Amino acid sequence: MDASDRVAQRTLRPFRSLMHNPMQEPPRRDISRRSGDPKDRARLKASMRARGWRKLVLVTIVVNQVLTTAFVYVAQQVDPGLTMLHTLIFSCVTCGLVGYWLQVDAQRAWRSALDKGYIRTRRAEDEDFLNIADNCPRRWLVVLHIELYPELAGLS
Repeated sequence: MDASDRVAQRTLRPFRSLMHNPMQEPPRRDISRRSGDPKDRARLKASMRARGWRKLVLVTIVVNQVLTTAFVYVAQQVDPGLTMLHTLIFSCVTCGLVGYWLQVDAQRAWRSALDKGYIRTRRAEDEDFLNIADNCPRRWLVVLHIELYPELAGLS
């Protein structure tokens, strides 16, 4: 190894972890710990709630973009002097209304599925689990409502 190779090694040392990353075994769960650990339940509730809010925000943004695009197209046909302020106001109002509508619709789907028997509780290993029927008409909204309110899944 000559001097230029040693200099190259020294300058590339910080990048070595980026270039050579041997596969490591993922951390294993401690099987001896009970699944009823309050920290695990709190983490699960937080991750469910975060996933629910992420879904809500993404669907709201997509619907808002589609509606705002349609609004701008139609409004430009009617009034070519439409300012960006009008579009901004429409977009903000639409965002709030779509987010609220989605939450209310998810809650309505939850109640309807509960009343019609699409949601059942099953018992496994001393714990209760919610079972949502595959033929539930608005299943994704029921799942969204459970993710937004994890207490409904018996995680409290």
